[in-house]
Amino acid sequence: MMSMSRLSRFKKSRYFVLLDFIITLAVYYLLIPGVHEAFHCNIARLLGYKAYAHFPTFISGYVTIVPYPTNTLHIILIGVAGGGFVALFYALVSLFTSDWETDLVMRLFIPHSALYAILEPVYLLGYISLTLAGILPCIFSVTLFVMLMIKEGHKNKLYRALVKK
Repeated sequence: MMSMSRLSRFKKSRYFVLLDFIITLAVYYLLIPGVHEAFHCNIARLLGYKAYAHFPTFISGYVTIVPYPTNTLHIILIGVAGGGFVALFYALVSLFTSDWETDLVMRLFIPHSALYAILEPVYLLGYISLTLAGILPCIFSVTLFVMLMIKEGHKNKLYRALVKK
């Protein structure tokens, strides 16, 4: 068992900072599929469709809608709902929490979910592939995240832990 002084030293170490960030990232990442698909289902049901969420793995999901909407506005509303409401939900989480690691994780997930909310209806309407709709938000959000990390530099706790000599 770890003594209190060793635990106290560990909590001040760069390894604790990294572990804290990774665990927070994992928890919020695992919430995304369920919340995302739930919002699709809820909007589809509000529009009068039967909607069912399926989760083939713990990090992916999809929705079946019966009958499949033929109204373009309904397709757009249902498509935007997943990422759009996840982005809004995470913006509220970020607004009402004060810990640094949640703030950083939200800086990664909010732009990703917001861009995916725009691209998912474009995919559903047949204009782009699902692969492109999934990859572009990842590239965008990670690029933005890294740029913010570099811009903030020494003020950012994770950045300091990663570059500590």
